[in-house]
Amino acid sequence: MLAGIDFQTKQTETKKTVEIHDMKTTIKYTRMASMLCMLALSQAYFCFGQNSMNFSGTWLPPDKTFSVEVPVPLKESKGEYGDQDPDGYESIRSYGESLGNYSFQIVVINLRETEKKVALDEKLDGLQFLVGGDDDFDFTRKYLTIDGLSAKEIVYKKQNSKGLMIDGCDKIYVLGMTVKLRKDLDSDIANRFFTSFRRLTTSRLTTNK
Repeated sequence: MLAGIDFQTKQTETKKTVEIHDMKTTIKYTRMASMLCMLALSQAYFCFGQNSMNFSGTWLPPDKTFSVEVPVPLKESKGEYGDQDPDGYESIRSYGESLGNYSFQIVVINLRETEKKVALDEKLDGLQFLVGGDDDFDFTRKYLTIDGLSAKEIVYKKQNSKGLMIDGCDKIYVLGMTVKLRKDLDSDIANRFFTSFRRLTTSRLTTNK
């Protein structure tokens, strides 16, 4: 009788041991599955982040007067410079957004009739504050032609910032970009942003030289 009880006890203990082992195995594989799932999600997120930064979409402002390639839609910053600048511009519109290590900004300045005929250097002089602030004048400059329009490129020496001021005759377009890593100023994203500008107005005005 005691032998039978002892045998049943051993069977019960063996069964419990098997159940505990099965439970540990289940927990082990559940943890492994969770880790693999997290790894897959992190890789998917990384790939999405990389793809989103490599993707260059065409963005247009609400009035659809120009387009530019930028990896994130820009939003209008109303009231940042006021409807009328103290220098006497007719109006100023500012658009911007950040994504990852990049910050993008486009400022559109509508000129008064008296300012439209001013020489290029005089027209663009002083507008670098829209890119690098009021106090930093340590930058290189280069004159370019963008979409048939005269433009001036500035690259700051101490800031990771770059700007492009485009003379549209009746408007001035200021494209600015700030990055966390200086090498990104020469990235494909930066090059597309600064070289893809296109005016979409039906009548193209001739830029004053």
